[in-house]
Amino acid sequence: MTEREYKTFGLDITALDAAGRTVEGYAAVFGNLDLGADVIHPGAFAKTLAERGNKIKFLWQHDTAEPLGKVLELREDERGLFFKAVISDTARGRDALALLRDGAIGGMSIGYDAIVADFTKMPDGLIVRNLRELRLWEISLVSMPMNEEAGITALKEHAPETAPEPDPEPESAPQTLETIVLELRARVEALEAKMQPVAAEATGAEPQAVDKAGPVEPPTAHLEAELKELELLLNIPTCGGD
Repeated sequence: MTEREYKTFGLDITALDAAGRTVEGYAAVFGNLDLGADVIHPGAFAKTLAERGNKIKFLWQHDTAEPLGKVLELREDERGLFFKAVISDTARGRDALALLRDGAIGGMSIGYDAIVADFTKMPDGLIVRNLRELRLWEISLVSMPMNEEAGITALKEHAPETAPEPDPEPESAPQTLETIVLELRARVEALEAKMQPVAAEATGAEPQAVDKAGPVEPPTAHLEAELKELELLLNIPTCGGD
């Protein structure tokens, strides 16, 4: 029993009717040396089309669980395997139509068995398989043209195995004694600026009454206390040794 094979070609759509949901093009071409060193020759589909032409399926990505529509016409001409198909009005069919309309689908592919083949050795040593008779099972719209396996492998090789860790947050620079003194001086200047209008207002005011609790503190008392504390801190030397 022969093993099922798949061959993918660059998408060659000759007509697309989105309203009528039909698509025409070539599922395979003759005389093309592909990346698998195979060449399909004219007449390779003649017998299979005569025997089971109306049984060929139209699939999405070779998935038998994802029928895309129905083949209306399938025949050989001088160029290759021509097809015409209707795309079903399903979620997958609507997606496929949109992708076809946008040019986002990359290829047409066939699933087949090689029935008759021979080999030719080229001058450069390459062994070419000549496909003379094929048993066709299905045609598919596929994402990757020409060589699906190479595309998938390349994608895996370039994909990171794990997500990169985010860059660490930059650490704030440690405060030195000099920066602390500068900050304290700025606070002293701010306090002095606040005390000036308050002191001026207190100078022009009537003497405040003294109650049993004692004299009322001047309005600048708390500011003066904080200023004194800051000035004491500013006496810390800024050029210490080791």
